[in-house]
Amino acid sequence: MFTGEDGSPAADLHAGASTPAANVAQPKTPWPWIILAISAVAVLLIGILISTNRTAADSSGSTSSSIVVTGTFRHSDASSPMTPGADCHVGQKYQAGSSVTVSDASGTLLGYGVLSSGTAVINAGSMYGSEGYATDCNFTFTVSDVPAGKSGYRLTVAGQPNTLIYSEQEMRNGPGIASGS
Repeated sequence: MFTGEDGSPAADLHAGASTPAANVAQPKTPWPWIILAISAVAVLLIGILISTNRTAADSSGSTSSSIVVTGTFRHSDASSPMTPGADCHVGQKYQAGSSVTVSDASGTLLGYGVLSSGTAVINAGSMYGSEGYATDCNFTFTVSDVPAGKSGYRLTVAGQPNTLIYSEQEMRNGPGIASGS
């Protein structure tokens, strides 16, 4: 409280006066929060639409820019009976680490892989197969990043070209190659 020069209480200059509207705290507009919320919802909806379109394209059979080829190579040799399930190789030619190449129909190299270790399997149609011996050697291979969209694909195992031309779908499904001696 203020006092005047004579010690008496000074008059309150604001007593009974109304406070101007400019001094009253006005509620702030929530526009920044509204804009932020709308932006977040828009980004979420765009993400869902993009994801849905990609899923639809993938399920419609659309192809990506590259494929992974996982296939099998089976070599038959009826003259060499083996124990079924045993590791096997066919001389120095077909063994773990032998090359597998993928080329297009015109012979342009598209990818490279190697044979896995071989496993002896029974060929029931062979003389020894009917007696429970294995005469075939099965290998698997994987060739990654093979360009998609080619008119045809050729496989070569250990430098021995295969005369078959595979479609892209056959390559995606896992081609099987067989050879015999």
